[in-house]
Amino acid sequence: MLNKKAYISILKYVISILSIVFIIARVKQYDNLELFSDKISKMISSHTLLLFVAISLMIFNWGFEAIKWRILINYTEKISFYKSLKSVFIGLSMAVITPNRIGELPGRTILLKKKNKIQGLLATSLGSISQISITLFNAIIALTFLLIYYPQKNPLKSYANSFVFIFSILIVLIILLFLFNINKLHFFIRKIPYIRKFSNYLRFYSRYKRKDIIHVILHSFFRYIIFLTQFLILLQIFKVDINVFEGFIAIGMSYLKMLFIPFFAITEIGIRGSLALICIGIFSEETAGILFASITLWIINIAIPAIIGVVLINKHKFI
Repeated sequence: MLNKKAYISILKYVISILSIVFIIARVKQYDNLELFSDKISKMISSHTLLLFVAISLMIFNWGFEAIKWRILINYTEKISFYKSLKSVFIGLSMAVITPNRIGELPGRTILLKKKNKIQGLLATSLGSISQISITLFNAIIALTFLLIYYPQKNPLKSYANSFVFIFSILIVLIILLFLFNINKLHFFIRKIPYIRKFSNYLRFYSRYKRKDIIHVILHSFFRYIIFLTQFLILLQIFKVDINVFEGFIAIGMSYLKMLFIPFFAITEIGIRGSLALICIGIFSEETAGILFASITLWIINIAIPAIIGVVLINKHKFI
């Protein structure tokens, strides 16, 4: 019989192997992989500085996420920024092998004490809601701009502009109402039959102060700006003729559709590429450039950090 330590060692290697296999499989699914490699080589030689900026922004991207998660877990367990960053990378390595990245939730809690893992899941969930809300908010603004300034590029009629404005305000109000009253959630749940038994778990949210939620939202916003900047830089590198305003609209719409499309890990990069072609293709016909920019962004923001997470999870001693 294998002991607990042996089972944990096997699990670490399984997660590591699956993560690497999934990353390789997702990149290999493209028929034009050889062309992509050639493009990357030319890009490195002719746009070294811009590529360096795009890669450097990845550090800030996940750095802001680490700060955000540290804020959220602070009331449960005091952790350093470095430990928070390691947790983010490990969570990402588990996210790539699960549908819709659900593995990120337990992955984030691996470095926490056993008694704090449930609170870690709740903290991670709140951070994800915050990020989704910022993405949704910017996407709705992007769609509104599309309807106002480029009505000919959208099948919706002009009267839809008013609806989008109203819908935008409604969504923003709902998000703010939820986030800034998260500390009262367990009182509300306690009054609902069948799910009131979960109210004790949700009492965890009552610890958050308004300033904590503001900081979390701000860091989520900073991350979105970084996504946007990276994508715009890569589009320029791959010679996609699109300005910042058009890029904000197209990328915003692309992320909006990503939120509502369920996917399995193996198809994520394909879905990202397809949505980028659809949305950015409204403003540019440089199909290859759009696709290559999307793949490169995924490699920088997901594949590289996930590989770092694999290294960290294998170095960590669980017992």
